[in-house]
Amino acid sequence: MADALMKARVPTTSYAWLAGPLSVVGFVVAYRHMSRSQTARLIENVAESRNTSSGAFGLWWILIGAVGAFALGMTLFLATWLASAIRDTPSSCRRRLVFDLILLSVIVVAVAVLGLKTGTTGEPELAGRLTKDVRPVSAISVLCAWPGFAAFVVIRVSCRAVPQLAGPAAVETVRRLRSLNQRLLATFGAFLTLIVVATGMRRRAILNLFPSLDVPAEQVLLYGAALALVLGFFYVSSANAVDAQANHILNTYAPIPPPDSVDLSDQVKRRNSLAEIVGAEGPWKAFQASVLIAAPLLSALIGIATSS
Repeated sequence: MADALMKARVPTTSYAWLAGPLSVVGFVVAYRHMSRSQTARLIENVAESRNTSSGAFGLWWILIGAVGAFALGMTLFLATWLASAIRDTPSSCRRRLVFDLILLSVIVVAVAVLGLKTGTTGEPELAGRLTKDVRPVSAISVLCAWPGFAAFVVIRVSCRAVPQLAGPAAVETVRRLRSLNQRLLATFGAFLTLIVVATGMRRRAILNLFPSLDVPAEQVLLYGAALALVLGFFYVSSANAVDAQANHILNTYAPIPPPDSVDLSDQVKRRNSLAEIVGAEGPWKAFQASVLIAAPLLSALIGIATSS
């Protein structure tokens, strides 16, 4: 097991080229679904009767197509990272991992189903119809994100086995799990930001064609805040587990020396060197993670501030 963990890395799939075709399929299906719906034809008729343009809706449909493209394209990489992480998970953690993954699967499926069934009470008629049209894309996006959220869970569970490993294997495992955690954060940060941008464009498109409709900007803000909270919950829980094991390694192999130690400088240098190897979080890395977590909320705030 130690040798296997020493060789383990965040994998790159030999099928990476499939991400391109999958993204094209996702874009075409999502775009055609939105642009050829009954609501789209209604919007075109209204725009024509009012001698105005429905171009903002065209841009929104393109953004929905981009969401579909991103969702299918990222699924290939998320599934590959998840499969490798599960394969490297020690057998002692498998039972807890199975339970957590089953629980996560139930939650994700429930969210996808509720997204398809939830009503549109309180929304203007047009906004409600648009929400109904976009539900299938939203449900598929949630399902496509499942491997990534599952990988966060695998990281957290796998950290339990780090104290049982020898020094080099423990260090390499922490480095691998931290690298995977950062990749997941960057991927989800970009994906959720795209979703928030599409949500903001939906509101702008509706108001451009129907200025009298009440579509509050707070909806976009709350949506961005909710997505940021979901991403933050999964990332912080796995990052804290990795940091705890990194600190365990530091305290085991390079403990903090007493202030009156004769070789204080050498021991501090040794601890700092080991901290750099295990990737202990510094202020700059913490700031980068915070920006990526808050990206959906920041994009919502920017969209509200720049909307007319």
